[in-house]
Amino acid sequence: MTMSINNVAIAAALALLVFAIPYPEPIRGAGALTPRAFIPGVQASANCAMNAQESAILTAMRSDSRQKRSQLVCSPALRQAAYFHAQDMINRAYFGHITPPPNSIGPNQMARNAGYILPTFYGTSVTANYIESIAAGYDTPAAVWSGWMASTAHQAHLLGLDPFYGEQIDIGIAYIYGANSTYGRYWVVITARRGP
Repeated sequence: MTMSINNVAIAAALALLVFAIPYPEPIRGAGALTPRAFIPGVQASANCAMNAQESAILTAMRSDSRQKRSQLVCSPALRQAAYFHAQDMINRAYFGHITPPPNSIGPNQMARNAGYILPTFYGTSVTANYIESIAAGYDTPAAVWSGWMASTAHQAHLLGLDPFYGEQIDIGIAYIYGANSTYGRYWVVITARRGP
């Protein structure tokens, strides 16, 4: 496939991610969550076995000298949520933290749908994202890591530079290749802390 310079620039800009994680405002006495369907496109391993690309991202996170987390522990539920999101982006040809309508959901709700209990102060918005970094189009773990590290917001999330993220020691990582998809390679990292 031949791409013009403008198309390459646009693809590169998109590959540098869509990411904005506002800090959650504490919510006291929030109501019940709205039920949403969780239809996984790919089953993640219950024992957190990772492919080579996912292992490389975890290694990069653990070995970066700026990492503020004391540990990173694989969560099967967060891994399932990450896989769901990566596969859903491939299946429905979009790139973003929030799934397309109808019944749009964000990463916080994806984690809940996979059985992970988030802290109550994360709120109940079904489109919220306080836990996820995504990328698409990068060919290698080194390339995606470099792209993420070129972004202040991604550094804060992935390296736990802010205390809010530093408490998020549970992790789920997904890498999926979709041969006929828009960007080919999709990368998702979810970090969270268990509630209530």
